[in-house]
Amino acid sequence: MIWGFAFAFQKFGANAIGPYTFIAFRNYFAAATMLLLWLGLRKKSKEENYDIKYTIKIGIILGLLELSATTLQQIGIGYTTASKSSFITSTYVILVPIIGYFGGKKLNKRILLCVILELLGLYLLCIKEDFSINFGDVLTMTCALIFAFHIVTIDKASKSVDIILLNLVQFITCSIFATFTLIGFEFPLDIQGVKQAIVPLAYTGILSSAICVTIQVLIQKELDPTIASLIMCIESVFGAIGGWLILNEILNTKELLGCAIVFASIVISQLPEKKKRILKNFS
Repeated sequence: MIWGFAFAFQKFGANAIGPYTFIAFRNYFAAATMLLLWLGLRKKSKEENYDIKYTIKIGIILGLLELSATTLQQIGIGYTTASKSSFITSTYVILVPIIGYFGGKKLNKRILLCVILELLGLYLLCIKEDFSINFGDVLTMTCALIFAFHIVTIDKASKSVDIILLNLVQFITCSIFATFTLIGFEFPLDIQGVKQAIVPLAYTGILSSAICVTIQVLIQKELDPTIASLIMCIESVFGAIGGWLILNEILNTKELLGCAIVFASIVISQLPEKKKRILKNFS
């Protein structure tokens, strides 16, 4: 729910300040929150004896992926609606097993069906009557692909790293490089705009980034991945609800049908496979 409503806050922020300024300050909030969590829990982290160097290495990689994805998402949401952005972003759920296929994992027929459904849904959601596509939608599609690589990286490393330190390094990395982009593209700083966007910045930085990403990594260690993915893909629904409640966004019939098909493809892709029944002869 927090992730879903974040799209409306991001859209509001995009109307107040530039995307690089938004990403920089969002990550300042996230890094500060993670620092407080790490200071409070570092004693427990030391007791678990994680590989600190490996944690820092993966944190930097995740930070660069997170920065790339959220920057594209923030720029893109300036050209599209919060509702469309949330549904396009959520397609990372289907992209993850496709990436896994190129890494040597088996890709079942159901995933291929979901890819076809997703493409159909994206066509209805994004392609206009003159067969043109919104620039913001293209950026958000690219963002979804990078988020998929982000999730694959977390999945491989989550059991071998200090989660709090991992996210602290991730958001510090985001903060540093986001500051470079801010200085390079949006300097001098729009102080008045930052003041207007302080609530979206705090919401996306503290809740959507620091708190939710930490919860995500923790549950990926403990919860069945199918259940976790099914729950997290509801993010797109809350994104549409947030766009309607906060921004008064209304999708037309074609776009609503596209959203429904994209959401269906995501849910189908995450449903558990039926176990083959083994018949025993008790004669």
